[in-house]
Amino acid sequence: MEDNGESLILEYQKFIGDTLYDIWVYDEDLTQYDVHDSLEMGRYYPNEIFISTAELFLAYELADLSLDQKDKIVESNKCIKSTVMHEFTLDY
Repeated sequence: MEDNGESLILEYQKFIGDTLYDIWVYDEDLTQYDVHDSLEMGRYYPNEIFISTAELFLAYELADLSLDQKDKIVESNKCIKSTVMHEFTLDY
């Protein structure tokens, strides 16, 4: 995930037409924190985004799923990319 951070930042900036400043994306075992929700997929702190390393995600992005898989899911928030974009929005 950390290797893709810069490309995701660029994609987000293009989408919003604005700039994110000094934000870093990390992979993290979120279960190590005192307060932890077992369904938590990402965590935001000023200038830092932590994406869970737990196997909670269905895919990197929706495009990676087959049509049959897409038809069976109710929500699309279980993709790594959507979680990162959500956390970027918290920063923005």
